[in-house]
Amino acid sequence: MTNIYNTCVRLGFLPFLALLASCGGGGGGTGAQVGDEGAAAEADAASSRYVLSPEESTFKFVGSNLAGQHEGSFQIAGGDISVGGGTLQAGSITVDIQSLAITSDPEKEKSNKKLADHLLSEDFLSVTEFPEAVFELTAASPLTSEGDSTPDDGSTSSSDQDSGQKADSSETQDSSTHTLSGNLTLRGVTKNISFPATVALQDNLLSIQASFSIDRTHFDIVYGDENAVDAIADKIIHNNVGIAFSLVANLESATSTEDSSTSGESSEDSESEKTTSSTSTKG
Repeated sequence: MTNIYNTCVRLGFLPFLALLASCGGGGGGTGAQVGDEGAAAEADAASSRYVLSPEESTFKFVGSNLAGQHEGSFQIAGGDISVGGGTLQAGSITVDIQSLAITSDPEKEKSNKKLADHLLSEDFLSVTEFPEAVFELTAASPLTSEGDSTPDDGSTSSSDQDSGQKADSSETQDSSTHTLSGNLTLRGVTKNISFPATVALQDNLLSIQASFSIDRTHFDIVYGDENAVDAIADKIIHNNVGIAFSLVANLESATSTEDSSTSGESSEDSESEKTTSSTSTKG
C-alpha cells in the first residue's frame, strides 16, 4: 500500500471553484460514484485514532437552477479517523444539517434566510426529522501514478455501482492521492459514495480534502427534479450538488496531552490562588 506518511500535499479549493462553474450548468465536474450501502471498515487494535477538529474543518456546497447558483456551508459536528499500517483504516464524520448557512451574496440577508429555511424544510433536507448526515468509511484506495485506484479489501468497485454519476478525476487527479468510499446517510437514505481525495499526514496532524458533485435524487431529494416528466422550466433545480470539504484531525494522544496540560495549568493556578488567599487571611 502507498504510505500516506510520505504525503504532505495540501489541496486548496481551486478545484472547487471550477466545480462551481460546472454545477452552474447543471452538472459535470468530478462526479461521485453512487452505489448500494457497503460494509463499514474496521480498524485493527494497533491503529492510531485521529479526532476531527470542527473548528478547523469546513464543509461547503453549491446548488443551482436555470437562473443561477447559491453557495452555502454546514458545520462539522465531529468524528474520528483510524490510521494504521500507513493507510486510512476506518472512520466516521458527522455533519450538522441544522447549521446550514447560505454564504453567497451576504448582503441579501432576508432572501438567504428564506432560501436556507426552504432547504431545511421537508421539500429538501427535512431537518426536523433528520438533523444530521453521517459518512462512514468503507475503503481508502491509494491512487496509482496513472490516476487509477487500487481497491483495498471491502472497497466498492465501479462494476458494483448503479447508473449514477461516474467518477471523473481529470480535474483533481494531479493532487488527489486516494479514492475514498463510504456510506453516506442523508435524509434517512444510505448510499455508498466514492470520490477522489487528497490525504496528508504529517506529525500529529491528518488532513483530508476533496471536491466533487453528487446527484441529490439518490437521497430522495427530488423537489424541482430536472428530469421529472412534468418539470416546469422556471422551477427546475439542477440535480447535481457541488461538495467541497477540508477535514483536519489531531492524533488522539496529542489531543489528550494538550487537554491534560491545560487542565494541569488550571489546577496549578487554582492551587496558587488558594495559597495566596490562605496567606492573606492569616495576615
